[in-house]
Amino acid sequence: IYDVAIVGAGPAGLATAVYAASEGLSVIMFDCRAFGGQAGASARIENYLGFPTGITGMALMARAFNQAQKFGTEMAIPTEIVGLEVPSATQPCFILKLAGGESARARTVVAANGARYRRLAVPGLEEFEMTGVHYWASPLESRLCSGEEVALVGGGNSAGQATVYLAGHAAKVW
Repeated sequence: IYDVAIVGAGPAGLATAVYAASEGLSVIMFDCRAFGGQAGASARIENYLGFPTGITGMALMARAFNQAQKFGTEMAIPTEIVGLEVPSATQPCFILKLAGGESARARTVVAANGARYRRLAVPGLEEFEMTGVHYWASPLESRLCSGEEVALVGGGNSAGQATVYLAGHAAKVW
């Protein structure tokens, strides 16, 4: 029985793992894809404490991942959680149901499952995902659109960062 089970290996999950494991708690972390979450796909993070000149999202998340492992966090990545049983009079801990039919037990569960990208309601869009339609702007996407005309759909800080980043590589950003 783990002291803490964390569902999601993005910034919030990794921070939770570092803090809990560094205090001597037994910690297991799950993510259905990979560590890093959306932050891991960020080309540059400049507003994170301790990195005044900025750092790539993947470098920051890799440091957090290594730090969590250093303190003893067990990583179950990729592993999808498909169900959760809550404690009861006969069952004193949480039971996390894993996609493969196994289960894990923990006294505490932290849900740090992040966000999902919103997709445009365009018929056939999925045919072009990862070939012409992307949900982030990393160095890979900047190379793919080098000299091309690009349309960016989105809002908020992420869209603004992607626009500025891609403007230095694409012929035109709409």
